[in-house]
Amino acid sequence: MVDITLHRAGRILEAIRAGVGGIELAQTAKVSIFGEPVAELGQKAAALSADIDKLEAMLGAQARIRAIVGRANAELGIGDLLAEKSAAEEWLKLVGPFVNKGPSKLAGIDVVLRRHRADAANPADVEALAAAKRERYAASDAEVDASIETRVMDDDMTAALAKRAAQRRRDVERISDRLRELNARTITLADADIDALTAQDVI
Repeated sequence: MVDITLHRAGRILEAIRAGVGGIELAQTAKVSIFGEPVAELGQKAAALSADIDKLEAMLGAQARIRAIVGRANAELGIGDLLAEKSAAEEWLKLVGPFVNKGPSKLAGIDVVLRRHRADAANPADVEALAAAKRERYAASDAEVDASIETRVMDDDMTAALAKRAAQRRRDVERISDRLRELNARTITLADADIDALTAQDVI
C-alpha cells in the first residue's frame, strides 16, 4: 500500500488521462510487399496487443483511483466546497463589471456634450446630461438622438455592491485555502496500481 496526497492523486489521474489519450489503436496497417510482410504484420499485431494491455491497465487503475478519491472527496466535503467556490467566482465574473468602474465624475458640461453619457445614475449628473442633450436637440436642425446613456446604478448602489463583491472575493480565498488544506490529506493506493502505472511510465 502507498499513501499519497489527494493533490498527488489528482496529478496521477491527469497523467493517466494524457497517457490514455496518447494511445492510438489501429485496426489496419500497411506492410511492405518487399521483405517479410507476414513477419512485419506479426510485429504490428504484437505492438497492438501490448497497447491494448497497457490501455486496460491504465483504465483499471484510473477507475480504482477515481473511486478512492471520490470517497475521500465526499467524506471531506470537497465537492460542496468546489460548488460554493464556483458559484462565488461566477457571481464575480458576471457582477464584477458593475463595480469596477468606480463612481461617476463629470468633468464639465463640454465633456458631457461630447460623450452623451453619465458614468453613474446620480440624479444631478443625469439631470445635467439630459438638460444638455435637450438644448442640443432644440438647437440642431439635424436629427439628434433624443436619449442619453447612463449607468443604471448610482454611486451608493455601486458602493454597496462593491462590498458584496469584496465578500465574495474573501469567500473564494477562504474556500481556496480550505481546499489546499484538504488536498494535503492522504489516501491509500494499492501497490499493484502504483506498479502498473510505473511500468507504463505514467508515474
